[in-house]
Amino acid sequence: MGAQTTLRIAAYNVENLFDTVPNPHAADSEFLPTTAHRWNTHRYWRKLANVGRVVVAMGEERRVALMAVAEVENDTVLRDLTRRSLLRNVGYEYLLTNGRDERGVNVALLYLPGLFRPLAWRSLRVPTEEGVRPTRDLLHVVGRTAGGDTIDVFCVHFPSRRGGAQATRLRLAAAQTLRRAADSVRALRPRAAIVAMGDFNAGPRDPLFVRCLTAEGGPFVFPADGGCAVADPRDETPLRRFLVGNETPRGSYRYRGEWERIDHILVSPPLLATAGPLRVFAAPWLVEPDRMHGGVVPRRTYRGAFYAGGVSDHLPVFLDLVLP
Repeated sequence: MGAQTTLRIAAYNVENLFDTVPNPHAADSEFLPTTAHRWNTHRYWRKLANVGRVVVAMGEERRVALMAVAEVENDTVLRDLTRRSLLRNVGYEYLLTNGRDERGVNVALLYLPGLFRPLAWRSLRVPTEEGVRPTRDLLHVVGRTAGGDTIDVFCVHFPSRRGGAQATRLRLAAAQTLRRAADSVRALRPRAAIVAMGDFNAGPRDPLFVRCLTAEGGPFVFPADGGCAVADPRDETPLRRFLVGNETPRGSYRYRGEWERIDHILVSPPLLATAGPLRVFAAPWLVEPDRMHGGVVPRRTYRGAFYAGGVSDHLPVFLDLVLP
């Protein structure tokens, strides 16, 4: 048995992290210098700096060892993020899917080699009905921690909820793909340490959890809810006053004035006892007043066609996991 290891793991949908170069194989024209968004080099590098700032700030107490990243376009943006942003001196490496999403967005895993060493990885394709647009692949990485423990990590970005019954079936297909992969791991190692994290586009009571992923005998459970990471009642700093005065976030995503919990970190049952609570990271520079509904809302890069200079329409989530 290896030495005890504590890993900080996180999930973050960074919302449309595209480069500025046209991709002839994807519908990425929305994020080019010549189109309505005027997505240019300056805005691109500012976005990378903002994402890097989030990772550094979230790891102030303990560096983030593993982070599932959703909505990244390609290897270029991840190389720039890890080598040329605020993360350049931290040493992050990454693994990336190469899926069939029409817009060209993918799912990635950032990891610190000193805390996690990948042994194998694969992209898992989600089956689709004939005539249905393909969705993003799932990323499965098995690796070893510094303490010698083996852990399987799944990074996901499930299909959008827009699209009615067809979208619901596609999200269920993604959940079933994840379930089959996790069950195959458990068949070989019944006490396997497994984590699934990312944007599931579904709340905890959604049928894809209740009937599939976290059903009785299923491969995953929800860790405890730790609320907002910066909402300590003892904290009287301007940060606390800003968030409380404008409503502390109660989820990772806000839709029409309501907070939703659609970004998750799930753990296999053997890990539940040593998994810390799942927390939402809501630094003041990640939110802004919601002028329509009151409270605060994640500060996006764009509000419609208006460039707002924020990071994402999602807030990141994280927890600390003790192994073994």
